[in-house]
Amino acid sequence: MAVTQILFIVGALLFMVLGVAHGAYTWIERTRPFRLTPRNPEVRDAMKGSTLAIHPSTNVWRAWLGFNFSHSLGAVTFGVVYLILTVSDFSVITANLLLLGLPVIVSGIYLVLAIRYWFIIPLVGIALGFGCFMMGALLSL
Repeated sequence: MAVTQILFIVGALLFMVLGVAHGAYTWIERTRPFRLTPRNPEVRDAMKGSTLAIHPSTNVWRAWLGFNFSHSLGAVTFGVVYLILTVSDFSVITANLLLLGLPVIVSGIYLVLAIRYWFIIPLVGIALGFGCFMMGALLSL
């Protein structure tokens, strides 16, 4: 197995782990808020009591949980797709500039979001994943 392939595997696994952890935290949040919730319980109660302008049956808390679940799903799917492609036939990725560059672009966007909006744990994991994809892509050119 080539170094470039290992880098892509590690990058994909990092995104899968981050996505699964985020999904697990979100699942727990439904009944026992402890990680992805405002520290002030009054804010959480306000989220539950406030509907979104788009539809009166959707409150901010339910939308918050849904956004977190979909965010988790996106990270897991991204990681799974690149893990499958990398393990099954890495030449498919290296022969196509879009497939080679896409994980660099996507993980780079996640990195910008992490720097701008999130906290240290996802920032470190995403930075490592981005580094793996970037180095793997550069070494594959």
